[in-house]
Amino acid sequence: MLSRLYSLASGSSTLEKIVQLSAAAVIIFERSFYLWDERRYLEDKKEFGHPINLALEQYMASPNATAIRDALSSAVHAYQATSSPWKKTLIHAVTDGFTHRRAELINSILKVTLQYRMPIPSPGGDMSRVCR
Repeated sequence: MLSRLYSLASGSSTLEKIVQLSAAAVIIFERSFYLWDERRYLEDKKEFGHPINLALEQYMASPNATAIRDALSSAVHAYQATSSPWKKTLIHAVTDGFTHRRAELINSILKVTLQYRMPIPSPGGDMSRVCR
């Protein structure tokens, strides 16, 4: 499972990889919660599989994985293009600008993560679409 998670991140920088993996993890964990919740009501739980593995499989097969990777890569590249290490040592005015850019990056990450969430299963819905 770990190697499949690593395949989600294709960034050139460490920050880009961390951002991509973090967003994917949030989406996968949210989806697994709903799958786990639906599993409680199944009579034959053996056919269901582990919710996290199932959520990971569904995420990897969805177009969301590529869309998130591309959107977050763009956000990180925009952030890195306006940030350079020497600016961090300048006066507070530059630091304030750096903090503002960091806040913009965080907001972009949140927006993309929420935009590409996987569909939430309806309560009492058809479990055949999530069973193996």
